Amino acid sequence: MLGLPDLPVVRVNGYRRQPGDPRIRLMELFSGAKWAPLLRHAQGRPFAWIDDVIPPRLVRNSLLRRDRLLLRIDPAEGLERYQVDRLLRRPPRTWRAR
Repeated sequence: MLGLPDLPVVRVNGYRRQPGDPRIRLMELFSGAKWAPLLRHAQGRPFAWIDDVIPPRLVRNSLLRRDRLLLRIDPAEGLERYQVDRLLRRPPRTWRAR
């Protein structure tokens, strides 16, 4: 309908923890369980995560990173124009630690 190409899908259901996965706090276990598969799929490439359940700590820790954009959406509102504009205005780019 939107004319977008096929986009990759990261399966998070049934994911089993693997060596090197980021640690997830007990209180974020449910919502943070998506984080490891997303990072593993990205393999260091820039990415955007648009979801209604993203742990606030992950959003805060990613604010200064250019290689990832975490957009939390309100499930009652869905993806809004200002969020699309934000993604188009400053998409994730390759980031190197100094």
